[in-house]
Amino acid sequence: MKKFTKKLFLAALSSAMLLSLASCNKDDSSQNVERNTNIPYGPYAELLDSTIATSGSGDNQLTISFNTYYNSLRKNGYDLILSTIEKEIYSAEFNAINELINCTDVSTLSSETKKTLNYKDNAEDEYKELNDIEKLNEYKLEFLDSINNSLSTAIFSSSDAENLDTLTDDERTDFKKQYMISKTVEGYTFTNDFMNQNNPSYNVEEGTIRIDFSTIDTDIINELILTYAKDLYARKQLYIIADQEYITVDDVQEENDYYFFNDEEYEDTYTNTYQTFGNYNAIIIQFNNYKEAVDTMQKALGSTNIDSSNVLNDYLAIYKEYYKYKFETNETITADYDDFNYIVNEDEDELYELPTSIQTLVLDTLEDGDYLIEPRNIDNKYVLAYRIQTTYDVNSSTEKTLYSDLTEDQKEYYIELMKNNVIKGNARSYSTIAFKDAISELGDNFKIYDPLFEYRFEYTYSNEYELISKKDFNGNENNIYSINGKNFTVDQFYELANKRLGTNIILTQMQYEFATQFIENEDYITSETIEDNEENFNTVFNKFKNDENSTYPVEVGEKLFLLNSFGYDNKEDILKYYYSAKTALSVYLSKNVFTEWVNEDQSVDLEALSNGILGNILKTGNEKYDSLFELNVDHILINIDADGDGSPDDPDEFIKNNPTIAEDFENEVVALAKAIYEEATFEAYNQNTLFENLSYIVKAYNRGETLKSNPSKTWDEYKKYNFLLTAEQLASSGNITEESVSNFVTPFADYLKGINKTAEANTKYEDGKFFLYNTATEEGALATSSSEISTDTLCKTVYGYHLIVLNENKEPETLEFTASDDPLNNSVDIKILIEEDEDDEANNIIAIIDNVYNEEKYEANINQLFVYYVQLKKGIDSSLDEDIETLMSSLFDDVINTYCSSNFQTLLLLNNLNVTSTDENINQGISAKIEYYKNMVTQFDDKTEYNSWVDGSLNWTRPDNV
Repeated sequence: MKKFTKKLFLAALSSAMLLSLASCNKDDSSQNVERNTNIPYGPYAELLDSTIATSGSGDNQLTISFNTYYNSLRKNGYDLILSTIEKEIYSAEFNAINELINCTDVSTLSSETKKTLNYKDNAEDEYKELNDIEKLNEYKLEFLDSINNSLSTAIFSSSDAENLDTLTDDERTDFKKQYMISKTVEGYTFTNDFMNQNNPSYNVEEGTIRIDFSTIDTDIINELILTYAKDLYARKQLYIIADQEYITVDDVQEENDYYFFNDEEYEDTYTNTYQTFGNYNAIIIQFNNYKEAVDTMQKALGSTNIDSSNVLNDYLAIYKEYYKYKFETNETITADYDDFNYIVNEDEDELYELPTSIQTLVLDTLEDGDYLIEPRNIDNKYVLAYRIQTTYDVNSSTEKTLYSDLTEDQKEYYIELMKNNVIKGNARSYSTIAFKDAISELGDNFKIYDPLFEYRFEYTYSNEYELISKKDFNGNENNIYSINGKNFTVDQFYELANKRLGTNIILTQMQYEFATQFIENEDYITSETIEDNEENFNTVFNKFKNDENSTYPVEVGEKLFLLNSFGYDNKEDILKYYYSAKTALSVYLSKNVFTEWVNEDQSVDLEALSNGILGNILKTGNEKYDSLFELNVDHILINIDADGDGSPDDPDEFIKNNPTIAEDFENEVVALAKAIYEEATFEAYNQNTLFENLSYIVKAYNRGETLKSNPSKTWDEYKKYNFLLTAEQLASSGNITEESVSNFVTPFADYLKGINKTAEANTKYEDGKFFLYNTATEEGALATSSSEISTDTLCKTVYGYHLIVLNENKEPETLEFTASDDPLNNSVDIKILIEEDEDDEANNIIAIIDNVYNEEKYEANINQLFVYYVQLKKGIDSSLDEDIETLMSSLFDDVINTYCSSNFQTLLLLNNLNVTSTDENINQGISAKIEYYKNMVTQFDDKTEYNSWVDGSLNWTRPDNV
């Protein structure tokens, strides 16, 4: 058991464990052994001086050598190497999980897999087969859930089935497209089915997600399996020592920090976690208001009193009366009805959807057999609750049992459950210790021959791994490392790193090559900065040469130190690329582009202005004018709370879960909406605003009053599904614009956009009118009768159904001026001081334009745009009229900021560079990377008005003098 006790000792001494290599070498008796600094190039040794990528041709051609490229692969490839080492060490666990998640019947698993999945230490180094079918299926589900959740998070930014359920098809497509392109750049492949699938399968109630692994590169799945293989390995090692209070290390008793398995821990965990778990059998009825509660009791019982001698029947009758839409007329329900059983255990909690105060009522306030005799106001709901009985999950026990009273069988069951859960919870934190121990066990059976990877590895695992000598390298010119006699070769490393890292390395280095032409231009990097860079480099390098670097001793050699520290193995390239080119490129990508349109006398070059990028910004921004709007709306919401959690339910979810009553449900919604329309527009209320009428209707509905528009009807007749009405005055928060509309859920926002498209512009709707937009036909108009209301013309969201009141719809202010509105007094020249001029007395930026009028009412002119753009990018207040400045902001901020963004400027640069490689994999990656930037510019939106930027219809190339 030495290997398992040693890791605890290492954990206790973790702070002392990370000694520097320099001090290790000086204290080592073998410090005089010549260390390996040779690089295994394998079959690529003869290619180092060749070219791997080019851009341009002739005198303007830029190139990247294979040597520079291979060094970058090594510099950035350590994590890839570490992953391959881990896969070798955890091969048993990896193979076991892989077989487990892909099998159709766990009973057919191989003997080796069943042994690997067993936690129990039945012998020194041997595990018995795990033949418990239930446990094997449990492990399979656990690993499948974990892998699917990780994939879902990576693709959809969520592992919550409910969140996935709220995504639209377009949103899912955007997420999948973004993920696929970004992973394609890293050399991963996908089948066509990955994009063609509408959605991963998921179960909202169970919270499970399932993604079709066959559409995704096997390597992506294997990387996830490896993560959980490390956990499994750590769990097995941790299980062995968790019942040892002390461990022996070098004949010294050490306290075990992972001493989990003892009676005190068991009792505390049982009492706090398991003792109160159970199946709560309770009837919970939540009424929207007191009147509903009293009326329901009167109808169900013939009185408002619950008979203490007949509590169950009374509660069942009240429940059936209030939720009558759930039952056939003569259907009998009993205490075993599914809605009355709430499972609460470590894996699920069916009470969690209820308001906290109601959970407290059921779990803590009421005992078995207790009930409320009258409706109680809890969180604005009137609640009746009857806790019938509780069955606690202690094997076959039917009553709450203290730990000390458990039978031996029960105790054994819970101890095993607690062991597994505590091991599972601590495995991830313990995996580092377990890995170090596995490395130590390998001893001389594990050697790394590439010195860059070896020194990085040894620095982290100095107590478990010993550096090789130079003679150990002999005969290993083609091996990166060997483990248990199995070699990982240069070819294998190159193939892996080339796929995963190659594209980004090539494109980054080529941009640095491009940026070197700006190094002599002080607008991009000053001479003082270049001098400072060289001084900083010399300080770091001299510290290394003097053996004063705590991470790398001088024995590693200069080239290795420089490559690992800076990404290049010589001073010239480091100063050229790492410092100067990197800085120049950053300035180039962020540089505000407007100086090229100004002549030497600081007057504007009008021809360049009309045909250049500012003209494109003007064209693209002006196209946005039609999308600008201001709406002033109110609404009334019809919702249902079928699950009783106190929040509106998604009607689509309700319909999906209740298909037999779906049509009737929507008919009732429409009937209620029509009644609301008729009542709100009834002539008896015409002295009020429409919203005032809606607010009154909500109160009348809650009280069950008679409709004034139809005295033969009461509002209670529209409560078959216990609808709740809410009137909300959105107008009180101000007008909704094209920007603020995005604050609403997508269907509501789209409905308002539909209203804007179909409403009469610049019309003031007196006291507001109901406006219906047909989502099926995309037609809209003021409602003239209730007959126009349907499921297509009501706005449906996750909150319910909305009937919209339109108070006002108007376009933004015009850009048309008169002479009296000219804020700059009709100046005759177009001039701008684009840089601070020390000779200028004011020493600031000014703009003078000769014309602020617009021939076209709805377009900004180039002069206005130029002034706005320059002043915006210079960070000074606009000299334009305030109304014009506001509208210019609405029209042009997006296009200006997107043009100046790093993503778009990088896209332009890569298109201009047109990088090609001798490696076809890299060429494919370059195409994917450019596609990725195109989509980043447009936020992966196929419908964006800015697609012309990336499809070549507009010329956005920077002028040559930039």
